[in-house]
Amino acid sequence: MEKEAPARDHLFISYATEDAHFAEWLTLKLTAEGYKVWCDRFKLLGGEPYPQDIDTAIKNKTFRVIALLSNHSIKKDNPVKERTLAMNLGKEREETDFLIPLNIGGLKPTEMDWMLNNLTYIPFHSNWADGLKRLLKKLNEINAPRLLQKGRNIASQTFLNDLSGNIEVAFETLHSNIFQFTKIPSFVYKIKLSQPYEWYELRRLLDIWPHRYVNQVTLLSFQHPPEEVMSDLAINKIEQINWQESSEIESIPTKNLIKELLLKSLETKGIELGLKRDQKRRLYFPKGLFESNNLLYKDYSGKNTFTAYIGFRNRTHPGREYDYHLSPRFTIREGESDNFFLQLGVQLYLTNKDGAPLRGKTILRRRKNLCKNWWNSQWFSKHAAISHFLSEGSDEILIGQESSTQIKLSNSVLKFQSPVRIVEQQLAEDKLEEVEND
Repeated sequence: MEKEAPARDHLFISYATEDAHFAEWLTLKLTAEGYKVWCDRFKLLGGEPYPQDIDTAIKNKTFRVIALLSNHSIKKDNPVKERTLAMNLGKEREETDFLIPLNIGGLKPTEMDWMLNNLTYIPFHSNWADGLKRLLKKLNEINAPRLLQKGRNIASQTFLNDLSGNIEVAFETLHSNIFQFTKIPSFVYKIKLSQPYEWYELRRLLDIWPHRYVNQVTLLSFQHPPEEVMSDLAINKIEQINWQESSEIESIPTKNLIKELLLKSLETKGIELGLKRDQKRRLYFPKGLFESNNLLYKDYSGKNTFTAYIGFRNRTHPGREYDYHLSPRFTIREGESDNFFLQLGVQLYLTNKDGAPLRGKTILRRRKNLCKNWWNSQWFSKHAAISHFLSEGSDEILIGQESSTQIKLSNSVLKFQSPVRIVEQQLAEDKLEEVEND
């Protein structure tokens, strides 16, 4: 009786040791999607044990070989041998995609050997999420076996087990990017105009007076119109509405209205303190706002320090130089019992050396390249510096002059307590030992 051929149902990850962290991440992602994966970082992960004989495993048990291409893997013997075997098997079986190359190092075609030049690779070097999406689409198109029923459980448990020796039961303080509004006016002003205005005619007023345009003759705001607005508009009547007693105001859900007015109030505060708007009306820190283009803030220990709100790149390459400006993003979140919170985001606004905004597809790549080495401490410093700027060095961010209509926002981020923590020093020592033993 003829012996049945073994099932080819595994994905084999071929990589260089220097790319081990990416190989681990990809293995867990593919396992979570239900694929059986062979990666020597995991001896057993939902499939069969990692094979002793790599050649036999690739020939007889592997559905596809996924090769991680980088400056390291294109030069090392084992990854080269595994790719060569996969390509030869693909030709022999007339399976043009038996080898699936992933460009994780941003290699150019001229940097690859002649065997890889004609292959269509999946780019991972600029965006892992987009690369994973393309890879999963490819695996679906070629009907790759998805045999793990509980792939997500296997992947998550493997991740937790990997950390088990580096987790201890001890409280750790977690800093968020969330700030709480401590005072919001109890009423909004309803302003009736004696002549109609289009919304775009009044948009310029947002930089000095935050309001909601309802229709041609009706505006809503937390703040009484300032004198310059009063002299500019034909105002017929102003009345107060207690927003906490109504689910809708002028057919607008009250909670949505409050969030919009809080957002616009923060933007107006930023403009008042010197921020500028870009062509899409997003806020950014302009050059020269402060001496040396630095923002003061307090670090974790409460010590006064500073961080730059503008930076420069590629000054040695004429025509390619550009500046980047910190650009705060405000998102208003709703809590329970009429509590509202600010979620502070930090983005970048890019300009050429003359201050004109950059355009085109290169902007996203440059932003990612700038931020790829910004870790928690760097992001914390920028969030803390922006909140310190908005509060003008005090404990609260104050918006508005009159006490009855003033908005107050805490200058301290919400902090949370985790009952367990990762011993990062031990984790780093373990990773170093792994590399030294490879």
